[in-house]
Parts: sequence; C-alpha cells; structure tokens
Amino acid sequence: MVNVTLGAKEELLRRKADEVEESRELTLRIVPGSTDEPVLVPDIRRVEDEVVEHLGTPVLLVAREVVRWLGETVIDCRCNPQGTRLILREQAGANVRGRAHLARRG
Repeated sequence: MVNVTLGAKEELLRRKADEVEESRELTLRIVPGSTDEPVLVPDIRRVEDEVVEHLGTPVLLVAREVVRWLGETVIDCRCNPQGTRLILREQAGANVRGRAHLARRG
C-alpha cells in the first residue's frame, strides 16, 4: 500500500488538473527515473495498479512493482518560495532510503 499524505493528495489533484486536463482517462503515475529517483508521468490506469484517490478522483497510479520499490516511504509535500514540491520521506520508525524529490518527467 502506498502512503500518501492529505497535502500530497491535494497537490497531486492540482497537478493532474494542470497537466492532464485534456483527457479524463489520464492520471499521474509514479515511476523510477533514469537515476532511480521517482518521477511523475501522465498515463492510463491498468487493472493491476494501486490507485490513490482524493475527493473521489484518481490522482496517482502505482504499479505493483513500484509499490514494492517504494517500501515504507510516504509521499508528502513541502512548500517553499519556489512552490510546492512532492517528496518521499521516511515513515516514522521505518528503515527506508531517506528523502527524495518527486519530479515531473517532461
């Protein structure tokens, strides 16, 4: 199961509206990037996906192998002067990779 904070769900919903507004079928998907850091890409839902919803709207798709790859991390958000960033952070008491920025693949 993917752990996503309420703030991150709200940010994902905003990003989905900004980035995939043309198609109701597209949602953001988290995938490992080229440097093994996670990135977000627009994609369609697959039967085996774990789907994170906010206010009844799918905001994040996660394949089974990515759920395992993420382990006990939490998808969260941080606000700074440059805007809101989605991050991965350790779940309290878990032994995971640490923090990583969740970027968008262009």
